[in-house]
Amino acid sequence: MLAWRQRANERNPGITANYQRTWTRSRRQLVVAHYGGRCVCCGETTFEFLALDHVNGGGDAQRREIGQGSAMIEWLIKHNFPPGYRLLCHNCNQAIGYYGACPHGTLVTV
Repeated sequence: MLAWRQRANERNPGITANYQRTWTRSRRQLVVAHYGGRCVCCGETTFEFLALDHVNGGGDAQRREIGQGSAMIEWLIKHNFPPGYRLLCHNCNQAIGYYGACPHGTLVTV
């Protein structure tokens, strides 16, 4: 960490963490909005419930290559929101991952 940043953190604990949290959330909001802002299966729109899904699989390999969380968000922005991704709520995403289909009946694995 830079010396000036460390001194600022010592004077105002938590400011860097709050800034980082706000920055990361705003970047994630940008990605969620670009990919439609709702679960493509059930229509859930609660921001905290939404997850990015790789349409044709391959998420594990990509996460190993570029990282997950904010690294993935920054990669999507840097690459101009490429196709091949969709938003799912965590329930639909887990159901597809574990069972191959969502109980809503609208999505299945490819």
